[in-house]
Amino acid sequence: MNKNLIRLGSVCTCLALALSLAGCGASSSSSQAASGSSSAVEDHSDVYSAYLNDDGTLKGVDSATLVTLPQYKGISVPAEEYTITDDELNTQINSILDQYATYDQITDRAIADGDVVNIDYVGTVDGEEFSGGNTNGRGTLVTAGSDAYIDDFLTQIIGHTPGEEFDVNVTFPEPYENNPDLAGKAAVFHTTINYIQGDKHVPELTDEFVSQTSALADYGTAQGMKDTIRTSMEDNKADNYVLQKVLDECQFSEFPADLVNQLVDVSMAQFESQASAYGLDMETARSMMGYESEDAQREAMTASAQEQLKTVVMLEAIAKAEGLTVDEDALTNYFSTNVGTSDYSAYQTYYGRGYLCQAVLLDSAMDLVTSSAVRA
Repeated sequence: MNKNLIRLGSVCTCLALALSLAGCGASSSSSQAASGSSSAVEDHSDVYSAYLNDDGTLKGVDSATLVTLPQYKGISVPAEEYTITDDELNTQINSILDQYATYDQITDRAIADGDVVNIDYVGTVDGEEFSGGNTNGRGTLVTAGSDAYIDDFLTQIIGHTPGEEFDVNVTFPEPYENNPDLAGKAAVFHTTINYIQGDKHVPELTDEFVSQTSALADYGTAQGMKDTIRTSMEDNKADNYVLQKVLDECQFSEFPADLVNQLVDVSMAQFESQASAYGLDMETARSMMGYESEDAQREAMTASAQEQLKTVVMLEAIAKAEGLTVDEDALTNYFSTNVGTSDYSAYQTYYGRGYLCQAVLLDSAMDLVTSSAVRA
């Protein structure tokens, strides 16, 4: 379990770069970037790096003028702030084991209302496929009878049996903000039922399971896995305490509206990439996340961006005060450690150099602050 990845995910979510690069996106270009392939990688730097200089610093602003920093070195961490209880450890262990759960695949009965079903589909309008309407054979899980998809799509699969192929006929709503060209149009989804998801089976934590699971084998034994994860959780908890304490004691000026809007654009682009990864159009994805419209989503993400920028500005100001910069060796080491490749050229094409350098720069600032902390 990588300490840096934990911190990036829990403390600075807008900078969870290694996680997003490691394969979260499923568009052809982001998948190629995740594999390190530089062939035919799209250039999205105009979104991801729009608000950044090539060295990873915020464009058009001086972070030092946006924040008054408190003491950030030598922070004392009380024992109760990083101690991990057995319940907390077991919750984390169970969460990991849950990732290796298997499900029975039921193929000998018809789908009933409420069943979780794995399906594939190809959508067409007037005989032509449209963007976002194809699972590309990856299969996706849906709940029969739910309203997660347009019209009564998921009601129409009720009564069909795994192995069947059939057409689902629906009409796009009007208006349809995700793709106005489809608004009000009749669509046909050629659908294949793969299986009905049955009972869940979570593996037990044993020495044999650990040793035979490639991603866990380095732990050696079940006890080794527990000990290592407990230490990682303690480190993570202590680091989060330190960074949050410094953040809480910062005094911030108002952030420029353009800067906030550009960060929202990045969040929107990431959301769209994730929706595409699961074969969802934007309206469906928004509905699943509780957003009533694109405007409502942007409003929620604007509030989030304001909070994210506090962390970004704080860490950038610390990096500036400490003379931290990002060179080629730092980039190579970051990618080798967190992504598993020293060749970051495809990532730079997709995200832009500024986005990569920002992740490394702020990670370095986090390390400086947390490594100087003192545990009681």
